[in-house]
Amino acid sequence: MPRKPRNYRPCGYYHVINRGVGKKSIFEDEQDYKYFVKLMIEHSAKNDITIYAYCLMKNHFHILLSANGDSLSIFMQHICSLYSMYYNDKYERVGHLFQDRFKSEEVLDESYFMTAFRYIIRNPEKAGICKVAKYRWHSLYLPSSVNKFVNLSLPIKLGGGIDCLKEYVLTPNNDVCMEAENVISDEEATEIILRQFHVKDCKEIMDFSKDEKIKAIKKLSHIGLSQRQIERLTGVTRQQVRTIMKK
Repeated sequence: MPRKPRNYRPCGYYHVINRGVGKKSIFEDEQDYKYFVKLMIEHSAKNDITIYAYCLMKNHFHILLSANGDSLSIFMQHICSLYSMYYNDKYERVGHLFQDRFKSEEVLDESYFMTAFRYIIRNPEKAGICKVAKYRWHSLYLPSSVNKFVNLSLPIKLGGGIDCLKEYVLTPNNDVCMEAENVISDEEATEIILRQFHVKDCKEIMDFSKDEKIKAIKKLSHIGLSQRQIERLTGVTRQQVRTIMKK
């Protein structure tokens, strides 16, 4: 069965992830990281993509960006396919380099934009690799030179200035965002909700009885939907979802 096309807003903000097939490495040396950054620079400019943050890990990457219409899919197709060709040629391998289509979640408010921003930059520290300030392959490392293509104006504005932004990023936290492991995209999550509960619209979950709503949210969490996805797609409030998840 052919895959359904992704549906995007005319203009939106997205947290995007892709990882190596079978969790294998996609970056082996410094040249690999630099080539991927080069692709991001070239194809973000060509496809009207604004990048606010990124982090390249050994076997996956995160990008926070804004895109118009279907430019996100075009951008991701270009950088992933070109990088795969480069990697396969360099390391004399064949086959898919990435696990699947990239995963994305829409960023709908300023609060979550800042949460995603910090989560992406702090990925190396969260993974136990090194402190944020010492990791080379994220967008806050030498931002004035290596990463001058990254637009920090919005994060700086929302963060209250560059010094406040740095303090915000360096503050230990329990942020929860879409992760590279067992990621379910919003498109897949929507299909799961419609299929599991025989509804025509995900927001119908809000009209379930109290007991039915509790069972539905717990089931979606067990399947693998993130708390943010459940809130965003069903319309159930953050407080309600958190209360149910704690029971």
